[in-house]
Amino acid sequence: MRFRFLTDRIKSCDDFCAAINRIKDAAADMIWPPCCILCKRSCRDVVCKECRSRSSLFEGGSAFSGAQSSESSCAPACRGIYACGVYAAAYKAALIEYKFQGQLWIGKGLAELMYEMLTENGALKECGAITYVPISDKRFAERGFDQSKFVAELVGKKSGIKCVDMIKRDIQGGTQSKFNRRERLKRSVGRFCATEELKGGQFERGKPVILIDDILTTGATLQECASLLSGNGCDMVIGAVMATGRKDI
Repeated sequence: MRFRFLTDRIKSCDDFCAAINRIKDAAADMIWPPCCILCKRSCRDVVCKECRSRSSLFEGGSAFSGAQSSESSCAPACRGIYACGVYAAAYKAALIEYKFQGQLWIGKGLAELMYEMLTENGALKECGAITYVPISDKRFAERGFDQSKFVAELVGKKSGIKCVDMIKRDIQGGTQSKFNRRERLKRSVGRFCATEELKGGQFERGKPVILIDDILTTGATLQECASLLSGNGCDMVIGAVMATGRKDI
């Protein structure tokens, strides 16, 4: 009888908390009406219909396999890579606002797009954990947040899949954007190492791990991190990026 009473109280507490969260969301919508992350016009959706029709977002999330071991494969350690859109035009501008100007509301929208893409492609169905490519301590100090971790945690929360800190920076290098593919591959080697969570197997073995990053260019960073995960017991790694500048995706 006492156990049933406690269970009922827990359920009622959960319902109460859920109701409070709904009220908070409604109040936030009144103060800051939801809008399209691209054109900034009032809209209930993350991206309005007009922007979806003409933007560089992929319908359903484009995907290509990185399973080949050919020289053209950008990240062969990934079983597949999904991208929300092309790093261009209004979508590129939104990513820059999020990443460099700390517009976290755009990050929340990007997490919605990421969740939508991974759900439509079935990547979340059998997923055992979600992780991300971490930024350097220097970049974190400058920005105050990690753009890939922020999105990964929101996707994990929405999907009910645990977001695990599996990777950490071993070498605090600078940005990779000014280097070509060969230079990036060389610079990426040894930049990352396994966390205690990864070494301790704090994820469901035998199930895919989704590796989230912001922008895919050469694939060098994604390849290095996916190889690290595979070498520490992750049977399958699926890459997921917010945007790509590649033309073969």
